[in-house]
Amino acid sequence: MTTVGELKRILENIKIQHNTELSAVISKSGIPIVWNLPEDVHLETFATLTATILGASEVVCTGLNKKAPKRVIVETDNGNIIAMSLGVKALLVIMSDSPADELMAIAEEAATSIKGVLANE
Repeated sequence: MTTVGELKRILENIKIQHNTELSAVISKSGIPIVWNLPEDVHLETFATLTATILGASEVVCTGLNKKAPKRVIVETDNGNIIAMSLGVKALLVIMSDSPADELMAIAEEAATSIKGVLANE
């Protein structure tokens, strides 16, 4: 299976197993790599803005002489979004109505699988 195929399989599995609303692997510059998004989501805008949120958080933290954040969590009344780095080139984004601590565990598990696929690229 190709790298993209493996990544798509991982995103599909987290949707099935954890009922996630959306998930994507995005380049740090905001280019979508693979995604599992509802049809009404504008992919390019979503990817660009998500990369911007994580990137801005990294700039803020490093500007304060702190380590870059492991993840950024956006909590709303009807769902949570987590964006986390997958290394220097990519990030993972997942949205779910799961509580933030559960979403973090889902994202960590998915990130481990995705990093394994990307390492073999």
